[in-house]
Amino acid sequence: GAGAVRRVARGMDAMARGGPGSADAGAATDAGAAVGAGARLQRGQHRGTQERRGMNVHIVCEVGGTHVLQRMARALADETGWSLSTTPDPAADVNYFLPYLSWQPVGTRTAAYFTHLETGDSGKATKWHAVDVRVDGRIVTASRYLAHLHGSRAMARPPVDLGKFTPERRRRGPTRTVGVSGMVYTTGRKGEHLVEMLARSPLGRRLKIVASGRGWSVNTARYPWETMQEFYRGLDVFLCTSLIEGVPMPPLEALACGVPVVVPVDVGMLDDLPDAVGVYRYRAGNYDEMITALQGALDDVDRLRQGEEMHLPGFVAQYTATNWAADHEKAFGAWFARAER
Repeated sequence: GAGAVRRVARGMDAMARGGPGSADAGAATDAGAAVGAGARLQRGQHRGTQERRGMNVHIVCEVGGTHVLQRMARALADETGWSLSTTPDPAADVNYFLPYLSWQPVGTRTAAYFTHLETGDSGKATKWHAVDVRVDGRIVTASRYLAHLHGSRAMARPPVDLGKFTPERRRRGPTRTVGVSGMVYTTGRKGEHLVEMLARSPLGRRLKIVASGRGWSVNTARYPWETMQEFYRGLDVFLCTSLIEGVPMPPLEALACGVPVVVPVDVGMLDDLPDAVGVYRYRAGNYDEMITALQGALDDVDRLRQGEEMHLPGFVAQYTATNWAADHEKAFGAWFARAER
C-alpha cells in the first residue's frame, strides 16, 4: 500500500535494469535515440538566435552562475544551439522561460519550464496558474505536475553531469555518514524538521549526519558546484527529506556517484524513478517510515557493500544533457511547427 516502506535494495553490487525513469508525456525519448530530423548543432556553443528547422528558440534565464536552473539552461543551449539571455528576444519565434516565474509578455509564442507547484507559497502558486493560461507550451520534469497544467505539455529528463558525478572507491570508517543537501527555505518544503528529529534519535546519535547547502540544523558546509561530487562520495547514504520539489537533482547525482538514496514518495519526479538497486522509499513527511527506510539502507550498506562502491543504476544513464535537449526538441517541434516564418 501507499503507506508501506518499499525496500528495493537486494544485491547492492548488481546492475539495475535500464529503461525510462520518467513517464512518457509525448516528449521523452529512449536514451541514444535519434533526435528527430536535422543534424544536431555542434555542442558547447551559444550561437545567438539560430535557424533550426525553420524555428528560432530563445531561452530566457539568469546566466553566469551555477544555480541548478542556470546549469539546465546552459546545457540546453549548448546542446541545441538555441540562444540564451536574461531577457526575451522579440525576433525569436519562441521565447522559452526557464523557469515559469520569469515569464513576461512578449510578442512571440512562448513556453515555460514549470519546476514545481509551490503549495506553501500563495504568490508562486498564483503565478503558476497565471502563466499556465498564457504560454503555448509547458515543460515539466515530474509527471505529477502534468495534471496541474493545461494545453500542450510534456516531460523532459533533467540533465545530470555523468562525467562529473562518478563513483569513487574509498575506505569507509566505522561510523556511517548520512548526508542531506539543499537550501532551506522558510516554507519548510525541504523537510528539515525530519533531519532535526533524526539527529536527536538513537539511530541519529550513531551516525555522522552532514549537509551541503544552507540552513540545516546539522553540520553544514557550502560545497561549491565544482566539488559537489566530493560531498556525495563521502556519504554512505543520501537522504532526501523534501516535501515539494521539481526534480530534485541531488538524489540523481548521489546515485550517479554510487551512493544509495532514501527518497520520499509523492515528491517531484522521484516517483518516476523505477524501483531499483539503491533506491529506498518512504511516505513524504512520515518520520517513522523514513527511519525504517534509512535503517534498511544502512543495513544493506553494512551487509553488502563492504567498502566497495555501488554500481551505477542503469536508469540514471538516461539523465543526460543530450536527452534533456532531445525531449525539448521533440516537444517544441510538435508544438511550434507552424511558427516558421
